[in-house]
Amino acid sequence: MYERFNFYDVYAYLFPGLAAIALFGAPFFVARRSWPQTELLSTIAVLLASYGVGHVLAEAGRGVPFLRERVMPSVRLVRDGGLSPELKAVISEALQARLGLNLATASDPQIQDGFYFARNVAMQEGKAGYFEQFQGLYGLMRGLSVTLSLAAAAYLGWGLAAVRQVQAEPLYRPMVGLIALFVIAFALAVTSRMVQRTKIEKKYKDRLERTHEWGFAVVLMISSFAFGWVGATHAPARVGEGWVLLCCAAAVALFAARFSRSYKEQTMNFARAVYLAFAAVSSSKSDRNA
Repeated sequence: MYERFNFYDVYAYLFPGLAAIALFGAPFFVARRSWPQTELLSTIAVLLASYGVGHVLAEAGRGVPFLRERVMPSVRLVRDGGLSPELKAVISEALQARLGLNLATASDPQIQDGFYFARNVAMQEGKAGYFEQFQGLYGLMRGLSVTLSLAAAAYLGWGLAAVRQVQAEPLYRPMVGLIALFVIAFALAVTSRMVQRTKIEKKYKDRLERTHEWGFAVVLMISSFAFGWVGATHAPARVGEGWVLLCCAAAVALFAARFSRSYKEQTMNFARAVYLAFAAVSSSKSDRNA
């Protein structure tokens, strides 16, 4: 998205990746009653791993239904009166003059194209820092929402296995199952992208997309649950610790739901900030030409 490592990379990828490593690693250290050494926590390897995991979480966030916007925020602001009439008039006039786009008669994809154009103009001719902050925040909210959702499923599996004191079995068996689940999730993600590019009737395309998205989300949650269950059998926890993990699963799930709502709020804030920046740039240019 950007040519250099910047604010968005830190918020959208690095922080969610660090959170995922911490949340998924914590039960292992608690069960073994030992904590990672300070040198390990400060290594570049951990930061690089977190950055990579953050990218995976961001891609997962784009494919799960509870974070997917059926109508893009940039379109909703135009359609649903989220912009003041005066601001909308300035934006409409500028897009008409620069792009030949009439917002009053434009389709949703055309409005979205106009938004991308407005963002590029605002970045090149104005100061992008204002709306980049919202972009970084919605990336952070998306990553944390996915991380916490998966962690809640893992804690649920770990807690149930600990409470029931499930005995360990050969590691290769559950590992094969986990790998199979991740392969299925990857296949669903790839085919979902293929469906989006396929030219079929809209209602059938929407059904296929929803089916793939929910299938992808369910497989991810099952994979995380299985990860926790297997982890509990090979890093055994006490029954009391299992109940604590079950309570943590409920608390983490609540936080995941809150971050999901925050993500949608920040996407609206980002779209509004882009429109404001574009209007400011267009107005100042009109004043100079007057």
